[in-house]
Amino acid sequence: MLSEALLIAIAIAAEAAGSGQQRPACNAVTRGLMWPVEANGNGKVAIALSKQGALQICTKGPWRYQWTSPVVHIKQLQQSLKHRSED
Repeated sequence: MLSEALLIAIAIAAEAAGSGQQRPACNAVTRGLMWPVEANGNGKVAIALSKQGALQICTKGPWRYQWTSPVVHIKQLQQSLKHRSED
C-alpha cells in the first residue's frame, strides 16, 4: 500500500515537473517513446501514469506520427463489438 502511494506521488510530481517542459515532436526519432520522459526508464512510473491517463506514446498512424494514449476505455471496446456484430 505504501509503495503504491509512493508511486502515485512520484507520478504526480513528475507530471508537475514535466508541465514546464514541452513534449517533443512525434517523429521517426521519437517513435515508440513515452511522454512524460520518466516513464521510458521506469515501468512502475509508466503504469502509474497510465492509470491516471497522463501517459502518451509516439506512434505512427497511416499518414503521420502522433501522440496517443495507450489506455482504452470500456466504451471504445463496446463500440468495436457493435461494428463487428453488424458485419
